[in-house]
Amino acid sequence: MEWRIIVPLLCLIGILHVPGNAAQTSTNGTNSTFDIVFHINLEFKDVYSNINNNETIQLKQNITTQVVPVYSGLKNFQSFDILAFRNGSIAVEGKLYFNSSDAKPIVANLTQLLHDATFTFTLNKTLTKITEVIPAAVLPNASATAPPPAKTAVALAFKINQEFNDTYSNLSHPVTQELTKNIINAVSPVYRRFPKFLGMVIKKLSRGSIAVESEIQFEATNGTSPNLTEVKNALAEAVASGNVSIPVNASTITATDVSSSNGTVTNTTNSTTNTTVSTTATPPTKIATINVVFKMNQTFNETYSNNSHPDTIQLSNTIVNSVSPFYRRKFLLFLSMLIRSFSRGSIVVDSVLQFDASNGTSPNLTEVKNTLIEAAGNLSFQIDTTSINVTDISSSGTTTATTTSAATTLASSVIAEYNITFKLRDTFTSELANISSPTSKALEKNISDQCGVAYKYIRGFIRMVVRKYSNGSILVDGSLQFNKTISTPTVADLAKILADNVRNGTVTLQIDPTTIKVTDASGNVANKSPVLASMLTAFWMTLASLLLSAVMH
Repeated sequence: MEWRIIVPLLCLIGILHVPGNAAQTSTNGTNSTFDIVFHINLEFKDVYSNINNNETIQLKQNITTQVVPVYSGLKNFQSFDILAFRNGSIAVEGKLYFNSSDAKPIVANLTQLLHDATFTFTLNKTLTKITEVIPAAVLPNASATAPPPAKTAVALAFKINQEFNDTYSNLSHPVTQELTKNIINAVSPVYRRFPKFLGMVIKKLSRGSIAVESEIQFEATNGTSPNLTEVKNALAEAVASGNVSIPVNASTITATDVSSSNGTVTNTTNSTTNTTVSTTATPPTKIATINVVFKMNQTFNETYSNNSHPDTIQLSNTIVNSVSPFYRRKFLLFLSMLIRSFSRGSIVVDSVLQFDASNGTSPNLTEVKNTLIEAAGNLSFQIDTTSINVTDISSSGTTTATTTSAATTLASSVIAEYNITFKLRDTFTSELANISSPTSKALEKNISDQCGVAYKYIRGFIRMVVRKYSNGSILVDGSLQFNKTISTPTVADLAKILADNVRNGTVTLQIDPTTIKVTDASGNVANKSPVLASMLTAFWMTLASLLLSAVMH
């Protein structure tokens, strides 16, 4: 073989082996079914072996109505069906159905969504198993997958006594998604007593205060539909008795049968269901950021000074999971709660509440404070209500969600998080050792804003979070957060984008681009140091030289 062929071939091989240059491909989704098995820590009863037993049906409905909202955020989700229960605390065996309107779900993401969710029962997360069912067309000897159960649907309409926001007209907007989730969580328990109840779907929100158009779906294997008067009265009675957490105007409730003639929900309905939450959602145009500081009546642990320690993360998640629901019920524009840091005195919690301020308004600080005071008696931990301090730290004129960073955040079901470190060419001061100091907060805001500029064109980018600073000029340790239902960029792309923006002057921070290092949750690493590239180049050039020499001799 001539050397003129060997050398280009070696160069091509070298390019293909450099990390971050490998081509990535994706495939369009097809109709997909996944077997799902998970275990809940409840005592198994013999009657659960009979799927048609009344007590078993009630358990099935309870679990189904809690699991369906977990996956309803996936654009092509169709339904979840429980097939059987078996002993082992209670092992739930079922199927997840998806259509071809979007890419095929990833098993790891389906598992993570289930594990990140909050239920009235406790999951044994070590025993969860989700596997894709191979279609008969791919595996000739396999039996065909059973279709989802037939459904019947009732159109349920009502008004909520709250001010309408223009963003609610877009069912794909994150604020609308949060509102629809709150409505479903508030109303679904009302219908769990109905036989064969499957779930609730929000179809449309419109003006007048907030006019809700929804569907209540039931399994229709026996060809019957629920009584419309009972459906209407169930919600009206729940509202009158104070058992619905949203302010529904009971006089506006209407119920209409919208099922097709064969007792199933039509494809049009399924399509609308899938668009209730879309993967093309865009972040709010402006975020209102409220700093909330309070004391917990617990003993401070030294590990709480380390935001990356498992004990600290667990405490952060406990607080966020406990407090967030109270703000969701009180504030329709509530987005999230972030824990910034813990410090001594019993445990001083420095946190941030984020609200959608796209309409130009921020929440009332007194209401924010009073919400936490009122919630204190219903939390799993004790708060000193006299210590609660609330401050608006929103940046005027800010138009992206990147303005606010936090030391520790709740890893929600839609967040893909990347660790990022780099050095700033500046002098480290003792104040930067305290992430809550004014100096740290000022630098934190600057870094978050600048990184927001660099990554704003990547779909799904949420924010840059600074976790800590350390000595070595100034070593910044943080995380980049993305909505993983929209995009999951590679570590190589993220490292390159920031380095390029530093070099071309778009990012004005004095970042040393050769120190940028990005790591994803799977441990994949990319950095912009020239050392690795130089070593690979030298290696391939040496190898090419040796082979060329061998051919010529």
